[in-house]
Amino acid sequence: MKRETRRKVIMTSLVALALLVGWLHVTREVVAPTLPLGTRLLIAARAVWFYIATFLWPSDLVAVYPRWSTEQARALGVSAAAGLATAALIGAWQRRRLPRAAWFAAGFFVLNIGLVVGVMWFPYMRFSYVADHLAYTATEKLTLYADYSRRIGFSVPAPFEVVDSSDVIGEIALRDNLKLRARLQYDRVHGPLTVTRSYASATLGGEFRAHERVVLDAGITYREGAALQPGGGGDFQDYVVSAGIAIVLK
Repeated sequence: MKRETRRKVIMTSLVALALLVGWLHVTREVVAPTLPLGTRLLIAARAVWFYIATFLWPSDLVAVYPRWSTEQARALGVSAAAGLATAALIGAWQRRRLPRAAWFAAGFFVLNIGLVVGVMWFPYMRFSYVADHLAYTATEKLTLYADYSRRIGFSVPAPFEVVDSSDVIGEIALRDNLKLRARLQYDRVHGPLTVTRSYASATLGGEFRAHERVVLDAGITYREGAALQPGGGGDFQDYVVSAGIAIVLK
């Protein structure tokens, strides 16, 4: 069995096993639904956007959210379902430009949140269609990917096979409210036309806690690339500057 085929078989088996375990766990509490399947699908679409919104902006969280009426679920569910379909189409269109870490985070979220958004009915649905504790597992990898993108950087993969790769990452706290980060990276990749290229980058960034709830983040990256074989194109050098602000909500 080829290496790529073996990898796909292993990954498919793990996904199937994860779905089976999740299905068995949820179906232990499944009760007879009180709404038709079409309405439950609209509720599920709205619930997915609810969890995405509370993940991005966790404000006004409550222990038990008011239960949506059937009319609200149908009215907003259609728009929510259309939004999910659009997002899926854009993701499929840009699938080669998104890093694998983003696909993993999104897939992990969808597989886990799909079990608790209302398609399968369970006792808690008598009180509310959404709850923060239902999304803890699903949003775990979204949190990790958000932190990965902030610290390591978002990169678009090219159709190259990595021959050599090395990274050195360091972080030091200069003061209680000030952290300094540095990263050096070198990659040597082999392209589809047998052209070998090298890429190097150096990043210097920092994090400053201006207030108990306000964090400023900024950095600058110097990138350099060169073809190691004739006919591979010219060299390049450029700079990337990033800056951001994070609001800590309690």
